[in-house]
Amino acid sequence: MTSVNYISNKLFMMAKPDGESIPLLFEENFLDYHAGQIIQDPRVAIIELVANSWDAGATKVEIRYPEENNDIFFIKDNGTGLTTEEFKLRWNNLHYNRIKHQGKDVTFPSGSKNKKRLAFGKNGVGRHAMFCFCDGYTLETIKDNIYTKASIKRSKSDKPFEIKIEDTKPKKGHGTTISGRILKNNELREQSIVDLIGSKFVADPEFTIIVNTTKVDLMDLNAQNIIKEFPYENLGKVIIRRFEGEKYKTTQQQGVAWWVQRRLVGTPSWDGVNGRLIDGRNPIAKKYVYVIEADFLKPFVKQDWSGFHANSDIKNQTRYIRLY
Repeated sequence: MTSVNYISNKLFMMAKPDGESIPLLFEENFLDYHAGQIIQDPRVAIIELVANSWDAGATKVEIRYPEENNDIFFIKDNGTGLTTEEFKLRWNNLHYNRIKHQGKDVTFPSGSKNKKRLAFGKNGVGRHAMFCFCDGYTLETIKDNIYTKASIKRSKSDKPFEIKIEDTKPKKGHGTTISGRILKNNELREQSIVDLIGSKFVADPEFTIIVNTTKVDLMDLNAQNIIKEFPYENLGKVIIRRFEGEKYKTTQQQGVAWWVQRRLVGTPSWDGVNGRLIDGRNPIAKKYVYVIEADFLKPFVKQDWSGFHANSDIKNQTRYIRLY
């Protein structure tokens, strides 16, 4: 059994004038501030776990979600998986830079014929999502015919969490399973999880999600009516879709929904980043629901996808968007 130090096999140090080195310490609740809603809100946590599987090049995701506390919860995918060294680098890094180490595109398992897919992740904070439900969990992953099993648990010492490699051995296949016993935030039920996931991701024939025994129907944007599509200041394009609100009840969305790289950002409303897009009392607002797709806004998305960072750059880049 091999113990893994927390921060990329390095111990951050502070040098005093006399040359003495002092380890950098972490308060017990550091991770709560670092990961925020990802480990505090079960809805955010579930979506991040699914997003991680998307970023891993998975075509199938299986979720087992129990209703009783102290029962096993797991999410299993058939993605690329991780080598032991990749796992150490990514889980053992406080603020992993996905773009730097992996690029913006998803890597699919060897032999896969999948089309190009852009990754949701940027800094690896989503990997902490299991801590929303428990203080310790198990990760099992296979890549390059090597199986790696590790335990990850929150720490009350001078580091946010501890990792131990429990086992490595030859094994064919690819993919990752993350599991743990639900001990907290067990307020969701199967149908609410199905509805939640279905409203957050765009339908893709090469991405299937199953919750217990129920297949999730993802949001089908292609079936909606495009009313505007235009290039946007050399940054990309904006697509605006409009459809009757009565036909959109199943996604539990009211107002304008912002989509970036096939994923919903925040909660739909009639508010835009530059103020109200439509007054909710307007007859158009009462009749229609809108979807705005703008992939070039990815740099402004918050790490938990709960909204956009409010700053002058995003306001400048969205100032010309109009619904009618």
